[in-house]
Formats: sequence, structure tokens, C-alpha cells
Amino acid sequence: MPDVETLPETLPGTTAAPRLVTAASDPAIPAIPTIPAIPAIPAIPAIPTIPARKRPKPGERRIQILQALAAMLEQPGAERITTAALAARLNVSEAALYRHFASKAQMFEAL
Repeated sequence: MPDVETLPETLPGTTAAPRLVTAASDPAIPAIPTIPAIPAIPAIPAIPTIPARKRPKPGERRIQILQALAAMLEQPGAERITTAALAARLNVSEAALYRHFASKAQMFEAL
């Protein structure tokens, strides 16, 4: 490829010097549209955070389980207390109940 300095003043087969053709100089070339400015992004309000669930101190959860079980036994229909119902009342999983008591029978014996 020839260097810029060695290019001829005119294109082969023409007598005119090469020129830069732009949309301003040639109406046949469409103008490139300008990109509109991007509006500023408004500040996003802070999302309120949910307070972290406080873990009970050692031994407190066991007491909470027994208190909830005692309260459920005072209600009508106490003969049909399930571990699922007890866990739901405490907002814990059934597995959480069994971390503190080996069986449902142990829960009743602890009362």
C-alpha cells in the first residue's frame, strides 16, 4: 500500500483532486442524526430494610416451645395438637422443635 506522500494529486482517470464529500457538501448523502442527551437518572430512594431476626438466647427457644404448647393445650381441640401447628405458632420449622426435643412425647413430659 502506498504511503500518503506517494499518492497522486488526482485520481486515475480524472483531472480533479480528491475531495472529502460530506452531508453538508452533497445533499444526496443523508445527515447522521445526532443522539439526544440522556436525561439524568433520578436518585433511587433507599429501600427499607427488614430488621434481622433476633436469635433467642440458649434455652429461651425451649421455654418458648413449652409455653406455646401449654397455651395450645388450654384451647378447645387440644387433643389434636400437631408439631406442624406448634411450629407455625412459633414461626419456626418442625426441625427447630426437634433440635430442642427428641420427640413429641418429650415435649409433653417437659411440661
